[in-house]
Amino acid sequence: MARHFVAISLFAVCFAVPAYGAPTAVVKKPSMACPRTALGDSDLQSRYDLMWEHFAREVEEVSNTLRTEVESQSKSATSSGNLDLALFWKGLEKNLKERGELQWDEPTLKKGWSGRFGGSSFPADFTVAVKRASEAYKLAQQGLENGYGEVVAEFTKAEKLDQALKIRGELKQLLAAENPAPPPKPKPVPKPEPKPKPAPAYLSSMQPFEKRLQMGWFEVGSVWKVPINHGGRRGERSIFLHAQPDGFSAVKYRFAPDFDYFESGVFVPKVKEEQGNPATPLIFEVWGDGRLLWRSQPVATMNQMQACRVGVKGVTTLELRVVCPGRDNWAVAVWFEPCVLKDR
Repeated sequence: MARHFVAISLFAVCFAVPAYGAPTAVVKKPSMACPRTALGDSDLQSRYDLMWEHFAREVEEVSNTLRTEVESQSKSATSSGNLDLALFWKGLEKNLKERGELQWDEPTLKKGWSGRFGGSSFPADFTVAVKRASEAYKLAQQGLENGYGEVVAEFTKAEKLDQALKIRGELKQLLAAENPAPPPKPKPVPKPEPKPKPAPAYLSSMQPFEKRLQMGWFEVGSVWKVPINHGGRRGERSIFLHAQPDGFSAVKYRFAPDFDYFESGVFVPKVKEEQGNPATPLIFEVWGDGRLLWRSQPVATMNQMQACRVGVKGVTTLELRVVCPGRDNWAVAVWFEPCVLKDR
């Protein structure tokens, strides 16, 4: 004997009602007619069929109450000439007629109502009807599960295990249809680790192929054996290059043309108590393959650092110059941690 439940599901309104947010279907109802098993036992068969008939009547009664309430609200709104209100109820009425479904649970309906109609009260009669439906559906679901359990127990007790397993399968099928497993969460895609930038190549680790020096003064990491420091930072890879008077001192380096930038600080450090500022302001210059790439502002005061960063892509010969257009007293020029870098 086939019995069917009216499927009254709590989903999103599809016709004439604006989307007020994702539906929250809190209560799931039996929405399938489970295939009946011929039990071969008239007493059990009767109890089995009555179980379905009872809950089918309960759900049908609630469905009719809801349908009547929606139709009443729809007619009232249409008569009043309130277009927004009429559309709200017409949407619910259409779905109940065409699909036998109530679209939203009570909290979602109230939220939608408030968003459209402001402070006006959601109809109390309809609130009661929705609550009754929720309670009836819960009872129906639990009653069906209990009924199946009783039938399975009876067959197991009678040692009719094949029938018990078959009916237990029906229950499993019913529950799976009403409570589908959520889709598996996608595995997070690991973000690729950022590639570390290549380490800078310090000129202090390279051998200059040409030098133009004043009295041979050229040191790495020190000035006249005094360690180079600036603002508490040790400059172990810095280059001391004393300027020549009325001219310039220089050192030249060769390297591969795949570096992108040259970086350095330039300044005159104080390394002796009796030391004064340079007698002639010094100018630091960077040359690449015979072209001037960068020039500092005149350095006239001790410990005043200037920063240099200049592109050297394609350059194979780099020259560091210190220009002194006058007397060279205390022309203690230092390239602070000079290096070439790659962008990638």
